[in-house]
Amino acid sequence: MLVAFGVALTVSLTVFGDEPWFVDKAWNPAVRETASGISLVVLVTGTVGLVTLASSAALRFDPSTQFLQLISALDIAWAGAALIVGVYRAASRVGRSLQE
Repeated sequence: MLVAFGVALTVSLTVFGDEPWFVDKAWNPAVRETASGISLVVLVTGTVGLVTLASSAALRFDPSTQFLQLISALDIAWAGAALIVGVYRAASRVGRSLQE
């Protein structure tokens, strides 16, 4: 369930990565795009981590089991979020180049 939650959250938030983030910074567009992608991955990973802690505590798992579940969920969440954001951005670039 945590993986499905992480994937659903990433898919729903990925479209916001196209918004103009960090416009008040004097960064070039590539750096802004990278920073927004990293921010999306961190946001999803943190949210999955919080849900993992709350759900494993609510299920009254042993502390060692809670820790292992947290590590596993965070690993899957950041890797999945990074993959989804990367594929979305690559597909967006291919789509833009085909339109030109």
